[in-house]
Amino acid sequence: MELEVRYVTTSDGVRIAYAIAGSGPPMVTFSDPIASHVQLGWSHPVLGRFFQEMARRNTVLFFDFRGCGLSDRLPAHTVTLDDAVRDAEAVVQRVGWREFAMNAGGGGSPAAIAFAARHPEQVSRLALADGFARANDMLSQPQVQALIAAAKLDWILATEAIGTAAFGAGREESSGYGAYIRSCIDPEYMQNTDVLAAIDVSELAGAVKAPTLVLKHSGLQYSTRRSGGGCAPHQRICQRWDRSDACYQRAGSSSGAYSLAPRHRPLHRPCRPHRDDVPPRRRARPRRPPRA
Repeated sequence: MELEVRYVTTSDGVRIAYAIAGSGPPMVTFSDPIASHVQLGWSHPVLGRFFQEMARRNTVLFFDFRGCGLSDRLPAHTVTLDDAVRDAEAVVQRVGWREFAMNAGGGGSPAAIAFAARHPEQVSRLALADGFARANDMLSQPQVQALIAAAKLDWILATEAIGTAAFGAGREESSGYGAYIRSCIDPEYMQNTDVLAAIDVSELAGAVKAPTLVLKHSGLQYSTRRSGGGCAPHQRICQRWDRSDACYQRAGSSSGAYSLAPRHRPLHRPCRPHRDDVPPRRRARPRRPPRA
């Protein structure tokens, strides 16, 4: 099954691609631009299972930010945080949703945080997976610096390496991920580091009023409790996942991670990780009845 791709024009004249899938309470997805493609993402062997699982419990709105996917491919150095928020505002206004849950992954997190801070009356709850508030926290990592440098020399090799970094060397999930990224963004996107590094929504994060869940892989150094959100402590839970655990597969099958919209599932209750990620509990020895 393929999603019906639709388009909306923003207030500054940019065409944004979006699609809707599933049934249930509304939820808006802010995908990482380097892996955002509303048509190909739905059928992707890894991301597709993740998205389809979300759509089993919610009516999910997917969209591509300007500069990626099926939206207008503007020069990367011209795209700002305000532009990204403007894209989200356009698709939300088009579908007419008044209140909804939101989830964001990686590079989609700053725009999601900014949107939630600027539109508190619309966002009922928020989840951030491997997110950050300061883009420079991510860009300054040695591994990311190496990928950016490689992209300037060999675009194909660099994108193939991203698949390995995301899922692990030799894993089936890594195969074809580089080609998928090349469908989502142009080579110039990886050279947009100066504009990206200036993005900092730390202060805006403190203004987010929606209950917020922060998920992160334990191996990521930039995705911390501080950089992931910045919301009030009682509104956030930091759930750690092992990087080798293919979060894109298991988080989708976890009953709590992205079932955010139903009001009877309060976000302040932590979702249980996959059984393989939970250390075995020691069984208490049964007490012997006292002797007569």
